[in-house]
Amino acid sequence: TTIQSNDLTPIYVLLINMCGCYFAYIFGKFACKIMIQGFSYAFPVNLTIPVSISLLIAACGLRNGDPCFFYDTIPSYLFFESPPEYFLNDFISHQHAWAWLLWLLSQTWITLHIWTPKCERLARTEKLFVIPMYDGVLIDQSLAMNRRRDDEANVKPEELDEIQKEKGDEYYETISNHTDGSTPKTVKNSDHITRIYACTTMWHENKEEMMEFLKSILRMDEDQSARRVAQKYLRVVDPDYYEFETQIFFDDAFEISDVCDDDTQVNRFVKLLVDTLDEAASEVHQTNIKIRAPKKIPTPYGGRLVWTLPGKTKMIAHLKDKMKIRHRKRWSQVMYMYYLLGHKLMEIPISVDRKAVIAENTYLLTLDGDIDFQPSAVTLLIDLMKKNKNLGKKIRKSKVYYLQF
Repeated sequence: TTIQSNDLTPIYVLLINMCGCYFAYIFGKFACKIMIQGFSYAFPVNLTIPVSISLLIAACGLRNGDPCFFYDTIPSYLFFESPPEYFLNDFISHQHAWAWLLWLLSQTWITLHIWTPKCERLARTEKLFVIPMYDGVLIDQSLAMNRRRDDEANVKPEELDEIQKEKGDEYYETISNHTDGSTPKTVKNSDHITRIYACTTMWHENKEEMMEFLKSILRMDEDQSARRVAQKYLRVVDPDYYEFETQIFFDDAFEISDVCDDDTQVNRFVKLLVDTLDEAASEVHQTNIKIRAPKKIPTPYGGRLVWTLPGKTKMIAHLKDKMKIRHRKRWSQVMYMYYLLGHKLMEIPISVDRKAVIAENTYLLTLDGDIDFQPSAVTLLIDLMKKNKNLGKKIRKSKVYYLQF
């Protein structure tokens, strides 16, 4: 018997397999990156085998009932060898077909981790998969077993209190507390929490510029408070939870006192900042708000004002006296880099391993004094920087600068 066939059929089958596997891998990786892995990755991967077997059995049954079924689409020489109906019943009842079900359940159990991803958004391919490529022969098993386990545990609500305890007393800082041999070296889940320090330098900003900056900070304070309350009291696991603190470095903040020429007082720009804060808070929260007066702390470089904002985040204004410390913007930037990364991180009494993890999750949001931004923009920025560890970013009012280190 002569069978009419097409010489290009194997090539067509190969191309269909290559394209199908490639798109399955690309779309699967995309689903993992944008955090829709449960429904768009794990669900179809686990359904592949049972759905394929069910469709194959149904197609063979239709072909047995009508030999011409599918003939125009799939010729006989390409179709599966359809066993008779009694053979199928015998296979299920006597040929240990139950073993296939056990193998399927075993694969599902081994790959349970793909249902509960804990990686960050826009994670790199190397962090998502063990190897960056895929197996085109068994694409579903390749996608399921190539997916890495995300070992980072969720931060429990009670662990949020540990962060506040480890911060210590900010009003009576000392450098006498050093790490000793008794310090626990185990890295805690709370060490992986994102810490954002918003840093800005001020000098002679006007009220409009201060309003823009303060409203942005108060929006961040409101957003952080909502996330903290949801995590602590409603037991909501928030992968985007962060700790937030504002650091303002005020250059040339003092002037000669009106009472005594030998004494100094804060200048009118510092007073303007203090007076503008209540107005900015009222605009953000759409109600009249009176923020508690700041704590006044003398420092070797001048002084410090510490506010507790409505969302319980701190805003700290470092008032620099140019007679005691170098002034101007660049020296202020050097100062906050050393103060935050050196003093507030490296001198806390914890192990080196914990310091390394905390430093990896600490971000300095350097701002101009008149910047206007939303919390969602900061979240996207943090996602971008987590994806590329060598990427720095500086935001100004009209431009965005990327720095590759």
